[in-house]
Amino acid sequence: MRLPLLGKFVLSFFVTGIVLVGILIAMMEFYAYRNFSDYVGQTEYGQLDHLATILEAEYRENGNWDFLRHNHREWISTMYRAGLIPEEAFPPPPKGVPPRPGANELGPRVVLLDGRRELVMGRRFKTA
Repeated sequence: MRLPLLGKFVLSFFVTGIVLVGILIAMMEFYAYRNFSDYVGQTEYGQLDHLATILEAEYRENGNWDFLRHNHREWISTMYRAGLIPEEAFPPPPKGVPPRPGANELGPRVVLLDGRRELVMGRRFKTA
């Protein structure tokens, strides 16, 4: 069975469209995967910058890390204010406190070391 000329045109446009859509989807997947890790890294660095600002102000006010050393409640409070732990992990702040950045699960991975690289707060991970 031979296709008429119109059928050949329709079939060729259909096949060409399918191939182009496939190429477009593959390119979108590739770039989305490649850029997503960059986006996550930038977001986490931004949240860590916010935490660093909070810790800097608290260190300047206290003059050392003793206010935070072995004070889990204060550490959780600081992490909450920086937006590094979810709302469920800490009671809501009092009224009048400015909104905090969006919470994620970055908090448990954060470790604070003093100038001598001794653990102040957080969980020290074993290195291989």
